[in-house]
Amino acid sequence: MKLLVCALEPSSNIHLKEMLKHTKNIELYGIFDKNLGNPMYDISQMAIMGIVDALKKLRWFFRVADEMVELASKCDKVLLMDSSGFNLPLAKKIKERYPNKEIIYYTLPQVWASRPKRVIKLEKYCDKLLGILPFEIEMYKSKKAQYVGHPLLDEITVSRNNAENNSIAFLAGSRASEITRLMPIFREVRLSLNDKKATLVIPASFDEKK
Repeated sequence: MKLLVCALEPSSNIHLKEMLKHTKNIELYGIFDKNLGNPMYDISQMAIMGIVDALKKLRWFFRVADEMVELASKCDKVLLMDSSGFNLPLAKKIKERYPNKEIIYYTLPQVWASRPKRVIKLEKYCDKLLGILPFEIEMYKSKKAQYVGHPLLDEITVSRNNAENNSIAFLAGSRASEITRLMPIFREVRLSLNDKKATLVIPASFDEKK
């Protein structure tokens, strides 16, 4: 099966990688991590932060969206992941061009946190809505939405320690531009912790390039 994928975020590609472990005979097309295949564009080319970045690349994003719509004609199904700013307009374009093309939205936008009206467009242009958080399904009126579980729950061993040890996790984000811009603030916070006897925990997999 030929699957058109639009997974712009590193976190979405983690979910995509896990999904591929449970599927067979899938050919990926579109935008995703180059470690998963041969994308039309790698996710590093799509990374932006804030309105300034978006405006600089606006025309290019429109062109990429048009290319994805054309590519959809050669694929059996469409899989959109997170990134509603790009994927919702893309879903609209694809559904209007190919009404019978099945569009699956996996890793739903956080409509429970902001812009709940996106639910209307999601239900209108997508055929299946797959959520990784159980409570977010309540936001949808149609039967298209279903909870499929969080893939990381199968990889992370949960341990509970009620002891107070003043540990603070450093979760900087997944976009290089995001980390670069916020790093001065992170440094200030780190310095403020010196007098609080707190331990800053940095993920071992933190990319050195960032």
